[in-house]
Amino acid sequence: MEKFENSLQGSRLRLVVAKNPRISYNLEGMNRCSQCGLPKPESDFHEDSKKRSKKRSTCAECRSKAYFKRRYPIPCASCKEHRRLAFNGVCVECLESQGLRVCKTCNNMLLKHLHFYGHRQVCTACLNMKLKQKSLEIPQHFDPVLEKVVESMRARGLLPAVASHSQAEVVDGAVPDQSE
Repeated sequence: MEKFENSLQGSRLRLVVAKNPRISYNLEGMNRCSQCGLPKPESDFHEDSKKRSKKRSTCAECRSKAYFKRRYPIPCASCKEHRRLAFNGVCVECLESQGLRVCKTCNNMLLKHLHFYGHRQVCTACLNMKLKQKSLEIPQHFDPVLEKVVESMRARGLLPAVASHSQAEVVDGAVPDQSE
C-alpha cells in the first residue's frame, strides 16, 4: 500500500512540477518569461547587469505590453491594444491600416494617400496654407552683399547713418529717407 501511495505521490509531483512555471527546462539557450510563462530564446530577453544571469526575467514583448498599458491606459476600440489613440478612440496603427490619418494642425481625419505627402502628419491644405504665409513674410534682414554695400556707402557719407529699421519701414531692401 505504501509503495502505491509513493508512486501515486510521485506521479502527482511530476504533474505539479511540469505545470510550475518557475521550474526551468534544461533547454540550452532558452529562458522562461516570469510574466507569460512561455519558454523563449535568450535573445528575447533584455540585458540586466544586476542579475546573475545578466538577463531580465520578463521577455521584451511582455515588457513592451506593460509599458504601453501604463502609458496609454485606455485600449483601442478596434484592436483592444493599449496604444496612442486618435480623437475617435481608435489607435493610429488601426487608422493607418484603414488608409486614414489625422492632421496634427486641423485635426481632420482624411485619406492618407490623397491628402498627405509621404509620412507627414500635416495635410496638404494646412501645408500649403503654411507655405503661403511664409512667402508673404518680409525678411528681417538684408541680403549680406547688399548690407555690405549699404555699410560702405554710409562710411563714405553717401547715406545717412541709421540706427535700426522696423519691418514696416524696410521695403524691398531700401533704406527709408530720414530727411523728415
